[in-house]
Amino acid sequence: ISAQFARAGQGELTDVKGLTDSIYARVPGWSENVPPRRNMLGEPIRDNGVNVPLDLINPFSYSTVKDNKMMSEFDQIGHGFSAPRSLKNGVELRDYKNRKGQSAYDRWQELSGETRINGRTLKQELNKLMNSSKYKQLPYEALDGLDKSPRARLIQSILNKYRSKAFNSMLREFPEVGERNKINNMIKGRRKAGQDYNDLLALIEE
Repeated sequence: ISAQFARAGQGELTDVKGLTDSIYARVPGWSENVPPRRNMLGEPIRDNGVNVPLDLINPFSYSTVKDNKMMSEFDQIGHGFSAPRSLKNGVELRDYKNRKGQSAYDRWQELSGETRINGRTLKQELNKLMNSSKYKQLPYEALDGLDKSPRARLIQSILNKYRSKAFNSMLREFPEVGERNKINNMIKGRRKAGQDYNDLLALIEE
């Protein structure tokens, strides 16, 4: 009951990770310390409950993507598109926070929705894709034993492109993450070449 009252009417659902976050998310007034849960577009998932009693009855009264047309397309594709993992290149992005208290992981997701490529945001690019004649001619079902439908693969490729650019933008805002990411890439390179990388491991442990 406390957990439901804590989130009822707040608007954004929380992204719970670990024991501390789960405690914060369940206590009214403390749940604001937990970052929002975001959908595949980097948008905070909104709680549509209008008041506490209704929210207690229907704790799942929220939608993942606000665009009904886009949601309908995702439903027909039948493929789950989720937020990226917080562990990126061996670095747990939730562990790094800026002065505002926002984690590198949450900022990465937020930037994914704000980033523009050719003047368009991720949502605008997906809408452009879905309205194109080439996309509409593609089948919904997977072909030749592939695990994704042609439509799902195109959508995922766009997601990856925007998330990649957003990740680089996030690294500029979080220099510590950028340094760790750089070291981990160097370790991978040395391991692949069969070279010693203990000096790089020492930098991580400092």
